[in-house]
Amino acid sequence: MDKSTTPYTWQIEAIRSGNTDKLGHMFTEVKYYIMEAHQQGIRMPMLEGLFDHAQFGNRVIVDGQSRVGPNLFSEYMRKRD
Repeated sequence: MDKSTTPYTWQIEAIRSGNTDKLGHMFTEVKYYIMEAHQQGIRMPMLEGLFDHAQFGNRVIVDGQSRVGPNLFSEYMRKRD
């Protein structure tokens, strides 16, 4: 598949350009991915670390279910400086 036509192209370009202000929507789902992985006996240390790192960040993103959470990418980029 040509990378310019993938459904993730806009996300890849946002990360590449550092314009991640609209990518926080996935934070509210991360804990569910981690829980499911643990139930399957799979460890996800990088995702767990990123979640732990961002979970106390500013609540600036509202997802499709009206849940408020931090912007996962912005928290990572801001705090690593």
